Amino acid sequence: MGRWRIAILALCAFAVLLLAGSLFGSGFGLGGLPRTGLWGMQLSPNKPFTFVVTSLDPGRAASRAGIRAGDQIDMRTQSLLVRFWLLDEPIAGRSVDLKLLRSGRHVDTTVVPNSLELKKRPDVLFHFIAVGWMLAFAALLALRRPASSDVLLLSLTLICLAIAVTSPNFSFSSPTFTSSSLSQPTP
Repeated sequence: MGRWRIAILALCAFAVLLLAGSLFGSGFGLGGLPRTGLWGMQLSPNKPFTFVVTSLDPGRAASRAGIRAGDQIDMRTQSLLVRFWLLDEPIAGRSVDLKLLRSGRHVDTTVVPNSLELKKRPDVLFHFIAVGWMLAFAALLALRRPASSDVLLLSLTLICLAIAVTSPNFSFSSPTFTSSSLSQPTP
């Protein structure tokens, strides 16, 4: 059981490094948290496959790109990558071509999402605190009860969860996955 304890503590240390790299943004050269972007607009489902822009944050990415409240975004006319980014969070600083419908006319615009500002998003900071707490709890369990296989399994589960929720904050470049490799669907 001593080897398991050492392995779990080493995994805790690795996860803490991932968390710190993600929190402080550099990602140790791997591209940390600043990759997460914000659109600066709120969307609401309108019709099947269609969202309507309900409001804009003044001076943010969508507003600067000329998007207006009431513009419609038909998901079928967007690329697969843009569809994913519209439903989640885009990459900050990477331009995104959107196809809008404004008063019955098709409008093409390019949006460059803003980077996430931790000072304005306390929920993101609480996320890091919660992950740090999970890792501390996993290490404490491994130190205090190394003979219990259930406790070691719980520690390992907490560490895996911490790594799973932290690793998406890193942007690893992949030659096989680029926005141009995803074809544009036909409406």
